[in-house]
Amino acid sequence: MNRKEQRTLLAELRDAMDKMSREELDDFRMFRERDKDDEDLDLISQRRLEQLHTKYAVKKSPKDIDALLKKYSRQVDDFGPDRSDC
Repeated sequence: MNRKEQRTLLAELRDAMDKMSREELDDFRMFRERDKDDEDLDLISQRRLEQLHTKYAVKKSPKDIDALLKKYSRQVDDFGPDRSDC
């Protein structure tokens, strides 16, 4: 794992901090501090970071994004084009 991948994983996990258990949060904070100090993670820490990422990071596929856009476009259509308060 190179430094760019490490930073990407850490950035994606920041939003999930409130969902983590105490032990996982301690590990994440340690990884973040080591990243700030420009230290490389050892093999065990890399695996742990990848485990946290697969557990908490939300994967967005193009299919999910298309479904979300369709949902919102249907909601806009439900209001109709003749709304006078817009």
